Amino acid sequence: MYTRYYTGLAGIIQDYQSQSDEKALIAKLHQHIVALQLSESAASSKLDAATSRVQQLEVHKLRADQRLDASERSLFLARQEGRNRSKHLRQTIQSLRRQFAGAIPLPQQEKFSVAMFSLQEDRATAQEEKRKAEEERKRAEGRAEELELRLRGLEELIATLKDVKGAQKVSVVDLPLRQESKMLL
Repeated sequence: MYTRYYTGLAGIIQDYQSQSDEKALIAKLHQHIVALQLSESAASSKLDAATSRVQQLEVHKLRADQRLDASERSLFLARQEGRNRSKHLRQTIQSLRRQFAGAIPLPQQEKFSVAMFSLQEDRATAQEEKRKAEEERKRAEGRAEELELRLRGLEELIATLKDVKGAQKVSVVDLPLRQESKMLL
């Protein structure tokens, strides 16, 4: 009779222990799920920030491209005007040479020198504007490529976080990722 009583109590104790072990396991899994949700929301906010930054840089790049196009148009027009002025000056010089048979009066020669000097200055200014616009475009393109690479990395991280096995890997490599995220921001 006592043995039945003891075996019954032992069975009840074993049931309580298995229930408490299951509750502990459920609590651990719940904590793990909450940690993953927090990690996912943090990664999502970082992705949103990076996407916003990429959009800003794309807008900046577009504006730089527009400025470059405007500079190239003005450079083209300046070159065309310079060619026209140069052609006109050559024709004028030829007609004056024919007219004066090798001797140009001093006032006309001075006027020609001033016009040539002005053309040279216009050309140098146009070349400098073109060079600056090209440098600005190159800088904007480099920055846009860098941000696109960062965006791809964040997208891969989110994809890894969504995968169950990837989420387990993330918990192992969580510290280096946090440091990298701080460097990105």
